[in-house]
Amino acid sequence: FIFKKFRRLSYGNPGMEKGFGLGLSYVKRIVEMHKGMVRVISEIGKGSQFELALPALKK
Repeated sequence: FIFKKFRRLSYGNPGMEKGFGLGLSYVKRIVEMHKGMVRVISEIGKGSQFELALPALKK
């Protein structure tokens, strides 16, 4: 849901969101291109925590 392109969430005044809603969709796409994953844990009133996991580089 939050990883969709152009998705912006409102925190009070609707229509006052900043940005274009592209950042998280790009992060998810790039991480998945590298065989990784993105996870979000969110609590209303407390905020959100994002976790990125990428595979280790083999030498």
